[in-house]
Amino acid sequence: MAQQSPLTHDLESILPYKNKYMGATSNPVMFNHLPLSDLKRTFQLRPEKFTIEIHYEEKTTDIEAKLFQQAMLYNSVAAFALVDNLQTVEYRFADTTIVATRVAMQDLFGEDLASLLTKEKWRASVQDGRYALIFTEWRVFI
Repeated sequence: MAQQSPLTHDLESILPYKNKYMGATSNPVMFNHLPLSDLKRTFQLRPEKFTIEIHYEEKTTDIEAKLFQQAMLYNSVAAFALVDNLQTVEYRFADTTIVATRVAMQDLFGEDLASLLTKEKWRASVQDGRYALIFTEWRVFI
């Protein structure tokens, strides 16, 4: 249960998925160890665009709003921190598509995202409750 919350998720569980290249077939596996991993989904790698698409069967309105916002941000930061050349993550829900970009995450966190992958930095920078403020910066496409 703790692994489903961005506030209590254990960073150590995803560190084995650190990779230089987004085309690696193991990259989607990291999402099996991140919040919202209990939702039914499929993946599509788009290496020509440096993009991972995650197709969820649920609507965003089926997920508690605060958890949803926190998980979208948390999972995006994790993906970009772990996969060096990943540029975009598209979260496709039944009612909405959310597009997260490396540039946007770097602008929000103000540093190289891979440098956040220590317990201390991760807790202070990613798990400190800034989610609601940061989420308003995202672009949502319907």
